[in-house]
Amino acid sequence: MRLLFLILLFLPVDNCKDKPNLSNDINKLIYKVSSRGYYRYIEIDKNQINVSDNKEMDNPSSGEISLETWQSLVLKLEDLKIENLSSLNTSTEESALDRSLVGELTVYVGQYTYSSPMFDHSNPPDELKGLISQMTALAETVE
Repeated sequence: MRLLFLILLFLPVDNCKDKPNLSNDINKLIYKVSSRGYYRYIEIDKNQINVSDNKEMDNPSSGEISLETWQSLVLKLEDLKIENLSSLNTSTEESALDRSLVGELTVYVGQYTYSSPMFDHSNPPDELKGLISQMTALAETVE
């Protein structure tokens, strides 16, 4: 009986409340793309998308998005541990030579903010390719 008690004492307990539900916990996605003469800011939350082509955010274009669109964006992050976003393996070889724009993704989850390292917009990390592609396609629809 003591042995059973000791075994149960040291078994890990899985608390479902601690696991984030990404579709409910992600508040906002921001993708910034820039170079010397170019800037694009894409901000998406579960209700709308805002796009600006200048750092001052003068006259941003806005549009509504559907819940299904939001969920498909969030689903693209499901296999990625958000806490590890800052340690993704990225490349900036092309942007260092002004051959590519520089991109950076920021994810707001509850009260926390997670940012990727900067990467070549033309070559995002494999884990982010689908998300970046969908975000930039959505930005084209609100212009």
